Amino acid sequence: MWILCLTKFRKGVLYMSAPVVSWRLGDNSDAISLWQIGTLNAGQQSAEQEILIWNNFQGAEDVAHMQDCKFTTTDGAADTMDVVANKWVYTRVDSLNESTFTQVGGATKHVIGAAGAAEGTIQGTANTGVLANTVNFAKLTNYFQSDLHGVSAGLRQFKLRVEYFYV
Repeated sequence: MWILCLTKFRKGVLYMSAPVVSWRLGDNSDAISLWQIGTLNAGQQSAEQEILIWNNFQGAEDVAHMQDCKFTTTDGAADTMDVVANKWVYTRVDSLNESTFTQVGGATKHVIGAAGAAEGTIQGTANTGVLANTVNFAKLTNYFQSDLHGVSAGLRQFKLRVEYFYV
């Protein structure tokens, strides 16, 4: 699994410094670049993984806010891999106090955002990188669960993606 960030731009607008996106463990103790799901049987649910998506982690100066933030998975090609197409990743946005999980994959995206920020926004204000800086990160809990039937054995490599724009 790779972690990928996608950015959209708007023309004719004066830009701030681009967002500085960081993916960290849910307790904020370290960066995360690989979600180790492990070996599962078909239909079995993985352990939950908390992830923080930061904008400007420990940044001394403001950068642009990440706006219209959405979370999904991709296979890096046509999004036809079973993991992506069948939406085997489930997400819950803890920073928005969600209580239920939503399936994501490919074009099926889920709005994410930081606590205390405008809807779908992760602010880029200067911060110290501690969990008290709630407007600077979205907190997600994810798990993986394949279909029960018709699943072939084998390794699956896919990417988590956050999509946003900035001005």
